[in-house]
Amino acid sequence: MVPNSSLVPWRVIRRIGFSAVLFSAFSLMSCGSSEEAMMEEEGFDEEPLAEQTEPAVEEAADQQALTSFIGTAPKKEEPKKEEPPVQEPVVRETAPPPTNLEGLKTENTGLKQQIVKLEQDSRNLSARLSDAEMKYMSEKERANKAEEAARVAAQSAAISARTSSEPVSSSMAEAYKDALATFRSKAYDAAIMKFESILNSDVSAKLADNCHYWIGESNYGKKNYAGAMRHFEMVLQDDKSEKLADAHFMLAQCYEHLGEKIKAKEHYESVARDFPMSGNVTRAKQRSARL
Repeated sequence: MVPNSSLVPWRVIRRIGFSAVLFSAFSLMSCGSSEEAMMEEEGFDEEPLAEQTEPAVEEAADQQALTSFIGTAPKKEEPKKEEPPVQEPVVRETAPPPTNLEGLKTENTGLKQQIVKLEQDSRNLSARLSDAEMKYMSEKERANKAEEAARVAAQSAAISARTSSEPVSSSMAEAYKDALATFRSKAYDAAIMKFESILNSDVSAKLADNCHYWIGESNYGKKNYAGAMRHFEMVLQDDKSEKLADAHFMLAQCYEHLGEKIKAKEHYESVARDFPMSGNVTRAKQRSARL
């Protein structure tokens, strides 16, 4: 292998410099040995610290002078190191933080307490509504009974006035009063028999319409709406009967129970329109409005 021509002078110079350094070192060592021999003869056993370090300083100075004279040795080019590929950081999915179970338990307990309170309030409200409804039904029943009693009393007074102006036997009048009292006691079958007995007797036409009306009322009390309607319609055949308004009202109630709302509404409206002085006008308007 042929040596590189650029490196031959450098090697020669380095050998010359190295020889000079060895020569200088040898000279220094010779001088040092003679000085040590003289110091030993004069009685010096140990060298001072400054004299011990002086050869090293001189050697460093000579090395620096040689370096400045021949220059520094060229540095060998080191092979470039390939940098490792940069790896991207791996992002790992972190688990969600644990749920605050204690807070959820506290909130759940609070919600349960609210639900219990709402249920209690609902029960209290239902109880109050039930009491109010019972009171309403009781008052309504009392009002209906009072209205019915007033209506029956007015009809009885009208019948008494009519029968007093007509030649009616005392036995017939007593039979009529007895049948009416039987109806008021809600003995409907017995009342029907007594009123029919009066109709089969020699009774005046003005008293007959009343008998038909009360037979219709008795059948209505038995919930025999078809049978009641036949007698109420017979009352309507007498244009002069004082029972016309009541017969229309009872016919409307029969039709309402039978589910015939249109006919029921017609009779309710007839009461309100044709008999404004009747005691059933208010009730007729209310029932007609609900249909």
